[in-house]
Amino acid sequence: MSAPVSFLSANIDLLRPADILSVRLHAGLTQDEAAALVGLGSRTRWAEYENGTRRPESSRWELFLLKSGLHPEFTLRRRPNGRRSG
Repeated sequence: MSAPVSFLSANIDLLRPADILSVRLHAGLTQDEAAALVGLGSRTRWAEYENGTRRPESSRWELFLLKSGLHPEFTLRRRPNGRRSG
């Protein structure tokens, strides 16, 4: 099951706090897990995104969508055998 595309918009100006909550729940993550996924020090900042006192940076929202597997355009995949390029 995929989340509605309107929730997955990378345009942060279109997202409401309820959308951020819905996407996190759809991803099956707690606030702690969502915060850790995008490099936030604690769930407090993520809670601020969900209650509307702060808005996530668009790059952080994109990172969340990518790492949670919900990005509408791109999918991350692991390299074979954990090899790095370069």
